[in-house]
Amino acid sequence: MGASVVVRDAARMASWKDILPNCGTVLSCMASGNAGADASNDFWAIDRDANARLGAESATAGVRHFLLFATFEGPDSRAVTAFSEAKEAAAEAIRDYATASGMLFTVIRANAYFKDLTNRFFDSVLRDGSFSIFGGGGTRINPIHGADVADFVYEIMSDPAKAGKEYPIGGPDVFTFRDIGMLAAEVVKPQGGVHIRDGSLAPFKAMAFLTSLTAPFSRAARVRKALLRWMLYALTHDAVAPVCGHRHLREDYQERLAAAKAVNETVSTRRQVPHL
Repeated sequence: MGASVVVRDAARMASWKDILPNCGTVLSCMASGNAGADASNDFWAIDRDANARLGAESATAGVRHFLLFATFEGPDSRAVTAFSEAKEAAAEAIRDYATASGMLFTVIRANAYFKDLTNRFFDSVLRDGSFSIFGGGGTRINPIHGADVADFVYEIMSDPAKAGKEYPIGGPDVFTFRDIGMLAAEVVKPQGGVHIRDGSLAPFKAMAFLTSLTAPFSRAARVRKALLRWMLYALTHDAVAPVCGHRHLREDYQERLAAAKAVNETVSTRRQVPHL
Protein backbone atom coordinates (compact mmCIF):
# COMPACT_ATOMS: atom_id res chain seq x y z
CA MET A 1 0.00 0.00 0.00
CA GLY A 2 3.02 2.27 -0.28
CA ALA A 3 3.73 2.29 3.46
CA SER A 4 7.09 1.72 5.09
CA VAL A 5 8.02 0.68 8.62
CA VAL A 6 10.70 2.53 10.54
CA VAL A 7 11.83 1.37 13.99
CA ARG A 8 13.05 3.74 16.68
CA ASP A 9 14.04 3.01 20.28
CA ALA A 10 12.16 5.88 21.85
CA ALA A 11 13.44 5.19 25.37
CA ARG A 12 17.07 5.62 24.33
CA MET A 13 17.00 9.12 22.86
CA ALA A 14 16.41 7.84 19.34
CA SER A 15 15.81 10.58 16.79
CA TRP A 16 13.07 10.87 14.19
CA LYS A 17 14.74 13.73 12.31
CA ASP A 18 15.33 11.65 9.17
CA ILE A 19 11.64 10.79 8.67
CA LEU A 20 9.63 13.64 10.20
CA PRO A 21 10.23 16.17 7.40
CA ASN A 22 8.14 13.91 5.15
CA CYS A 23 5.22 13.70 7.60
CA GLY A 24 2.20 15.99 7.51
CA THR A 25 0.60 14.42 10.59
CA VAL A 26 2.12 12.61 13.57
CA LEU A 27 -0.01 10.53 15.93
CA SER A 28 1.66 9.32 19.12
CA CYS A 29 0.28 6.31 20.98
CA MET A 30 3.49 5.84 22.96
CA ALA A 31 2.91 4.59 26.49
CA SER A 32 4.89 2.46 28.89
CA GLY A 33 3.99 -1.18 29.39
CA ASN A 34 4.34 -0.65 33.18
CA ALA A 35 4.80 -4.37 33.88
CA GLY A 36 8.43 -4.91 34.84
CA ALA A 37 9.20 -1.28 34.01
CA ASP A 38 12.67 0.04 34.69
CA ALA A 39 14.41 3.36 34.09
CA SER A 40 14.42 2.81 30.31
CA ASN A 41 10.73 2.05 29.80
CA ASP A 42 8.64 3.39 32.67
CA PHE A 43 6.14 6.20 32.27
CA TRP A 44 8.69 8.94 32.96
CA ALA A 45 10.87 7.64 30.11
CA ILE A 46 8.05 6.93 27.65
CA ASP A 47 4.81 8.75 28.51
CA ARG A 48 6.67 11.95 29.41
CA ASP A 49 10.14 12.15 27.84
CA ALA A 50 9.68 10.17 24.61
CA ASN A 51 6.39 11.88 23.76
CA ALA A 52 7.76 15.33 24.56
CA ARG A 53 10.86 14.67 22.46
CA LEU A 54 8.77 13.47 19.51
CA GLY A 55 6.63 16.59 19.83
CA ALA A 56 9.67 18.85 19.85
CA GLU A 57 11.22 17.19 16.81
CA SER A 58 7.87 17.24 14.97
CA ALA A 59 7.53 20.98 15.53
CA THR A 60 11.10 21.57 14.36
CA ALA A 61 10.57 19.42 11.25
CA GLY A 62 7.51 21.40 10.19
CA VAL A 63 4.87 18.74 10.88
CA ARG A 64 1.43 20.28 10.34
CA HIS A 65 -0.60 18.33 12.92
CA PHE A 66 0.39 16.36 16.04
CA LEU A 67 -2.12 14.07 17.81
CA LEU A 68 -1.41 12.66 21.26
CA PHE A 69 -3.29 9.88 23.03
CA ALA A 70 -3.61 10.75 26.72
CA THR A 71 -5.61 9.45 29.67
CA PHE A 72 -9.22 10.50 30.10
CA GLU A 73 -8.73 11.36 33.78
CA GLY A 74 -5.32 12.95 33.28
CA PRO A 75 -6.13 16.58 34.13
CA ASP A 76 -7.91 15.52 37.33
CA SER A 77 -5.64 12.69 38.44
CA ARG A 78 -2.22 14.24 37.72
CA ALA A 79 -2.04 15.54 41.29
CA VAL A 80 -2.87 12.06 42.57
CA THR A 81 -0.40 9.90 40.67
CA ALA A 82 2.80 10.37 38.70
CA PHE A 83 1.40 7.96 36.10
CA SER A 84 -0.97 10.72 34.96
CA GLU A 85 1.45 13.53 35.67
CA ALA A 86 3.98 12.05 33.21
CA LYS A 87 1.61 12.15 30.21
CA GLU A 88 0.17 15.54 31.19
CA ALA A 89 3.68 16.98 31.41
CA ALA A 90 4.31 15.74 27.87
CA ALA A 91 1.02 17.28 26.69
CA GLU A 92 1.99 20.64 28.16
CA ALA A 93 5.44 20.53 26.57
CA ILE A 94 4.06 19.59 23.15
CA ARG A 95 1.46 22.35 23.40
CA ASP A 96 4.26 24.87 23.97
CA TYR A 97 6.21 23.55 20.96
CA ALA A 98 3.06 23.68 18.84
CA THR A 99 2.25 27.25 19.88
CA ALA A 100 5.76 28.41 19.06
CA SER A 101 5.89 26.67 15.67
CA GLY A 102 2.28 26.94 14.48
CA MET A 103 1.78 23.18 14.56
CA LEU A 104 -1.78 22.01 15.29
CA PHE A 105 -1.99 19.95 18.48
CA THR A 106 -4.89 17.60 19.27
CA VAL A 107 -5.33 15.44 22.37
CA ILE A 108 -7.47 12.28 22.30
CA ARG A 109 -8.69 11.12 25.73
CA ALA A 110 -10.48 7.78 25.42
CA ASN A 111 -11.65 6.65 28.84
CA ALA A 112 -11.19 2.87 28.35
CA TYR A 113 -11.05 0.45 25.45
CA PHE A 114 -13.12 -2.71 25.17
CA LYS A 115 -9.90 -4.72 25.13
CA ASP A 116 -8.93 -3.28 28.52
CA LEU A 117 -12.03 -4.92 30.01
CA THR A 118 -11.71 -8.29 28.27
CA ASN A 119 -9.10 -10.10 30.33
CA ARG A 120 -10.56 -8.87 33.59
CA PHE A 121 -14.17 -9.83 32.93
CA PHE A 122 -14.93 -11.74 29.74
CA ASP A 123 -11.90 -14.03 29.81
CA SER A 124 -12.39 -14.69 33.51
CA VAL A 125 -16.04 -15.66 33.06
CA LEU A 126 -15.22 -17.76 30.01
CA ARG A 127 -12.39 -19.54 31.82
CA ASP A 128 -13.89 -20.31 35.23
CA GLY A 129 -17.35 -18.72 35.46
CA SER A 130 -16.31 -15.93 37.81
CA PHE A 131 -15.13 -12.34 37.84
CA SER A 132 -13.67 -9.93 40.39
CA ILE A 133 -14.71 -6.45 41.42
CA PHE A 134 -13.43 -4.18 44.18
CA GLY A 135 -15.28 -1.97 46.61
CA GLY A 136 -18.66 -3.12 45.33
CA GLY A 137 -17.91 -2.45 41.65
CA GLY A 138 -20.24 0.55 41.47
CA THR A 139 -17.92 2.92 39.59
CA ARG A 140 -19.41 3.94 36.23
CA ILE A 141 -17.66 3.95 32.86
CA ASN A 142 -18.56 3.96 29.16
CA PRO A 143 -15.76 2.02 27.40
CA ILE A 144 -15.16 2.46 23.69
CA HIS A 145 -14.21 0.13 20.85
CA GLY A 146 -10.77 0.79 19.36
CA ALA A 147 -12.29 0.90 15.87
CA ASP A 148 -14.58 3.75 16.93
CA VAL A 149 -11.55 5.65 18.21
CA ALA A 150 -9.77 5.04 14.90
CA ASP A 151 -12.79 6.33 12.96
CA PHE A 152 -12.90 9.44 15.13
CA VAL A 153 -9.18 10.11 14.73
CA TYR A 154 -9.45 9.74 10.95
CA GLU A 155 -12.30 12.25 10.97
CA ILE A 156 -10.16 14.78 12.85
CA MET A 157 -7.18 14.19 10.58
CA SER A 158 -9.40 14.77 7.53
CA ASP A 159 -10.92 18.04 8.77
CA PRO A 160 -8.50 20.81 9.85
CA ALA A 161 -11.38 22.67 11.51
CA LYS A 162 -11.62 19.87 14.10
CA ALA A 163 -7.91 19.87 14.90
CA GLY A 164 -6.23 21.69 17.77
CA LYS A 165 -8.68 20.62 20.50
CA GLU A 166 -8.98 18.09 23.33
CA TYR A 167 -11.49 15.28 22.87
CA PRO A 168 -12.62 13.14 25.82
CA ILE A 169 -14.50 10.21 24.26
CA GLY A 170 -16.32 7.08 25.37
CA GLY A 171 -18.69 4.47 23.99
CA PRO A 172 -22.50 4.53 23.70
CA ASP A 173 -23.25 2.44 26.83
CA VAL A 174 -22.61 3.31 30.49
CA PHE A 175 -21.84 0.43 32.88
CA THR A 176 -20.67 -0.14 36.41
CA PHE A 177 -17.80 -2.61 36.73
CA ARG A 178 -20.29 -5.09 38.19
CA ASP A 179 -22.53 -4.55 35.13
CA ILE A 180 -19.64 -5.42 32.81
CA GLY A 181 -19.02 -8.70 34.62
CA MET A 182 -22.71 -9.56 34.53
CA LEU A 183 -22.84 -8.73 30.82
CA ALA A 184 -20.01 -11.18 30.23
CA ALA A 185 -21.96 -13.79 32.19
CA GLU A 186 -25.12 -13.15 30.12
CA VAL A 187 -23.17 -13.67 26.91
CA VAL A 188 -21.08 -16.68 28.00
CA LYS A 189 -23.82 -18.37 30.09
CA PRO A 190 -21.36 -20.40 32.21
CA GLN A 191 -22.60 -23.73 33.52
CA GLY A 192 -23.55 -23.42 37.16
CA GLY A 193 -23.99 -19.65 36.94
CA VAL A 194 -21.45 -16.96 37.68
CA HIS A 195 -19.49 -16.35 40.89
CA ILE A 196 -18.68 -12.73 41.85
CA ARG A 197 -15.59 -12.08 43.96
CA ASP A 198 -15.96 -8.70 45.66
CA GLY A 199 -12.62 -7.62 47.07
CA SER A 200 -11.80 -4.82 49.46
CA LEU A 201 -9.84 -1.74 48.47
CA ALA A 202 -8.05 -1.78 51.82
CA PRO A 203 -5.09 -3.95 50.64
CA PHE A 204 -4.42 -1.57 47.74
CA LYS A 205 -4.54 1.41 50.08
CA ALA A 206 -2.15 -0.32 52.49
CA MET A 207 0.28 -1.19 49.68
CA ALA A 208 0.11 2.37 48.36
CA PHE A 209 0.98 3.68 51.83
CA LEU A 210 3.88 1.26 52.27
CA THR A 211 5.36 2.06 48.86
CA SER A 212 5.11 5.78 49.65
CA LEU A 213 7.53 5.18 52.54
CA THR A 214 10.19 3.67 50.28
CA ALA A 215 9.47 5.79 47.19
CA PRO A 216 12.03 8.51 48.08
CA PHE A 217 14.78 5.90 47.95
CA SER A 218 13.80 3.68 45.00
CA ARG A 219 12.66 4.37 41.45
CA ALA A 220 10.94 0.96 41.35
CA ALA A 221 9.00 1.89 44.50
CA ARG A 222 7.98 5.19 42.89
CA VAL A 223 6.64 3.29 39.89
CA ARG A 224 4.63 0.92 42.11
CA LYS A 225 3.32 3.83 44.18
CA ALA A 226 2.14 5.68 41.07
CA LEU A 227 0.44 2.62 39.59
CA LEU A 228 -1.29 1.74 42.86
CA ARG A 229 -2.57 5.29 43.22
CA TRP A 230 -3.79 5.21 39.63
CA MET A 231 -5.58 1.90 40.25
CA LEU A 232 -7.30 3.28 43.34
CA TYR A 233 -8.35 6.39 41.45
CA ALA A 234 -9.75 4.41 38.52
CA LEU A 235 -11.66 2.06 40.81
CA THR A 236 -13.34 4.85 42.76
CA HIS A 237 -14.03 7.63 40.22
CA ASP A 238 -16.62 7.59 37.47
CA ALA A 239 -15.21 7.92 33.95
CA VAL A 240 -18.20 8.75 31.77
CA ALA A 241 -17.10 10.57 28.61
CA PRO A 242 -19.04 12.17 25.76
CA VAL A 243 -20.34 9.45 23.45
CA CYS A 244 -18.35 8.62 20.34
CA GLY A 245 -19.01 5.72 17.97
CA HIS A 246 -21.70 3.08 17.73
CA ARG A 247 -20.11 -0.25 18.63
CA HIS A 248 -21.48 -1.97 21.75
CA LEU A 249 -19.66 -4.07 24.34
CA ARG A 250 -22.31 -6.81 24.17
CA GLU A 251 -21.66 -7.27 20.45
CA ASP A 252 -17.91 -7.35 21.09
CA TYR A 253 -18.35 -10.05 23.74
CA GLN A 254 -20.59 -12.05 21.40
CA GLU A 255 -17.92 -11.89 18.69
CA ARG A 256 -15.25 -12.98 21.15
CA LEU A 257 -17.39 -15.90 22.30
CA ALA A 258 -17.96 -17.01 18.71
CA ALA A 259 -14.23 -16.80 18.04
CA ALA A 260 -13.43 -18.83 21.16
CA LYS A 261 -15.94 -21.53 20.15
CA ALA A 262 -14.46 -21.66 16.65
CA VAL A 263 -10.99 -22.21 18.08
CA ASN A 264 -12.25 -24.96 20.39
CA GLU A 265 -14.04 -26.70 17.52
CA THR A 266 -10.90 -26.56 15.39
CA VAL A 267 -8.79 -28.03 18.19
CA SER A 268 -11.38 -30.76 18.81
CA THR A 269 -11.49 -31.66 15.11
CA ARG A 270 -7.72 -31.92 14.90
CA ARG A 271 -7.65 -34.26 17.89
CA GLN A 272 -10.12 -36.57 16.18
CA VAL A 273 -8.12 -36.85 12.93
CA PRO A 274 -6.05 -40.08 13.04
CA HIS A 275 -2.33 -39.74 12.54
CA LEU A 276 -1.04 -41.94 9.70
